[in-house]
Amino acid sequence: MEPLDWNTKMKIAAGTAMGLHSLHSANPPVIFRDLKTSTMQGQRPSFGERNGEEQ
Repeated sequence: MEPLDWNTKMKIAAGTAMGLHSLHSANPPVIFRDLKTSTMQGQRPSFGERNGEEQ
């Protein structure tokens, strides 16, 4: 898989910021505590994995 170009990275960052703002502006606010690069790029661990380790 090739690295993402700068424009794509900025679109992901802007979309993430808008999504977090929407969550935090809700009543009651929703706090998303799993924000990291892999979740921003849609690279989710498979079920049964936690913190990159197989369980």
